[in-house]
Amino acid sequence: MNHNFKPGDLAMIIGAFSVTENIGRAVECAVFLEPGEERFYHDGIFEAGPDGLWIVTAPDLYRNCEEGLVKSSLAGCAPQHLRPLRGDVSPEHQQEPQSKYELLDDLEAGMDVRGLPV
Repeated sequence: MNHNFKPGDLAMIIGAFSVTENIGRAVECAVFLEPGEERFYHDGIFEAGPDGLWIVTAPDLYRNCEEGLVKSSLAGCAPQHLRPLRGDVSPEHQQEPQSKYELLDDLEAGMDVRGLPV
């Protein structure tokens, strides 16, 4: 099901192809990758499958990378594994505004968080 998310929308992860540790987490949708698109952010490469991929952000998410399963402030999530959140989200699932906006500014500027071009 397509919920027509846009950057900044809050969602809950309700499923996963491999990293089940994030199921039930509240996240913010940051960047959508079109089907087949690849980008390097933060601590690894994000590769979109046939349905695309949302790069989501929240503290202490898990994601697969070359080193195995790592904790990160970013994770990839297939659109069908996200459900919209409405209303308040508990404080433990929210990020500090400054770090979130700095990360999004880097993504929009085409830079990874180390200042390297994407």
